Amino acid sequence: MNTDKFKVPVSMLTPSVDPTQLGFEDTSELEPLTDIIGQERAVEALEFGLSMKSPGFNLYVSGPVGTGKATLVRQMVKRLAQAAPAPSDWCYVNNFQDPSRPASLSFPAGQGCAFKRDMAAFIDSLRRDIPAAFESKKYLDAKAKLHDETEAKKKLFFQELTQLSLTR
Repeated sequence: MNTDKFKVPVSMLTPSVDPTQLGFEDTSELEPLTDIIGQERAVEALEFGLSMKSPGFNLYVSGPVGTGKATLVRQMVKRLAQAAPAPSDWCYVNNFQDPSRPASLSFPAGQGCAFKRDMAAFIDSLRRDIPAAFESKKYLDAKAKLHDETEAKKKLFFQELTQLSLTR
């Protein structure tokens, strides 16, 4: 069988481009491409889904690996987020009445980190100040006074007990 009739010359496989016809010296002169090429339907669907304001609405993005799904979603969410007001910060703190149900605190945007930092500083100061309070002269004097009063009461009770046992 003669296969030569099916051969395609190399010159037909490679397009020839005249660089002078492109209108630029190199690609650094070009504006970066910001649009997604060939995904108009996907972009419309994402725009629709991201514009939904009702709670409980979710998006599901599917497609082959490496096709730019995550990049597209990230870009669109970032663009939408830049145009929207910043949401509140939410911090969860221990609920001492029911530790399995933490309490939530809402702060203006950006203040959650300040709250976290302030709480960490507060806890550090407690770790430093509480032991110092138990070593202070005022505390040690009050503790000694309480100990002396307790010992005096205990001594008095034993005296009364001894007298009761002698009178019987």
